[in-house]
Amino acid sequence: MALLHCTARAAQVLGIEVRALHVHHGLQAQADEWAAFVERWCKRRKVRFAMCRLEGRPARRQSVEAWARAGRYAALAAMASEAD
Repeated sequence: MALLHCTARAAQVLGIEVRALHVHHGLQAQADEWAAFVERWCKRRKVRFAMCRLEGRPARRQSVEAWARAGRYAALAAMASEAD
């Protein structure tokens, strides 16, 4: 959120559009609340919002962090491809 906030403020001054991507890992009980918070924040500041919900769980012996990171990278790559 800190990075999104700073980016949105700087982009506003420069006249650049910002797109926010929230990757919903589904790993915490508050995950739905967190996604809704980010969406509301973006709506109030007129920042385009997208959400990607990761499916599945880490493979056996795969760390949760590595699984989540791979999911975030894939979601960002897909969003970048769609923006082209």
